[in-house]
Amino acid sequence: MKIFFPFILITFSIINNSYSQAELNTDSVIKRPEFPGGENAMMDFIGTNIRYPTYAKEKGIEGKVFIRFIITKTGKVDSVSVLKGVYSLLDEEAIRVVEKMPDWKPGIKNGKQVTCSFQIPINFKMKNKHKPELKYDTSDSANDIRKMILFH
Repeated sequence: MKIFFPFILITFSIINNSYSQAELNTDSVIKRPEFPGGENAMMDFIGTNIRYPTYAKEKGIEGKVFIRFIITKTGKVDSVSVLKGVYSLLDEEAIRVVEKMPDWKPGIKNGKQVTCSFQIPINFKMKNKHKPELKYDTSDSANDIRKMILFH
C-alpha cells in the first residue's frame, strides 16, 4: 500500500502579490498568525485532506511542493501559489488543500491585526515505493543451496 506523509515547516517571507510592502508584515510581527489549534492541527488538517493523485502514485512521482500564501488581517488564506513545484498534479493538490484551510488567527503587530505571508513545504512521499520483496527459494537444488530471489 502506498501512503504519503506530509512534512510541514512554516516560514515567513515577503511576497509581493497584490499586497503592498506596507500591507505585508514579516518584520517584528509580535504575534504570528496561527492555524486554529496550532501547527500540529495544521499538519493533521493537511494529512487528512490531501489526496495523493492516482497517476502520480502509479508513476512513483514524489517530491516536496513549496506553497506560498497570505494570511489577511481577517485571518483568511489568500493568494495561494506554488513557489517551487514538483509535478503539476502534486502542485495542484497542495494548492487545493491550502485553499481549503479554515480561517487563521491573524498576526498582530502593535496591537493591530496585520497581513502576513507564509511558505510551507508539503512533502509527497510514498511508503514502500516499488521496493522489491526478498524471498528465499527453499526447494531442493542440485547442491541443496538456498537462493535469495528478488520478486518485483
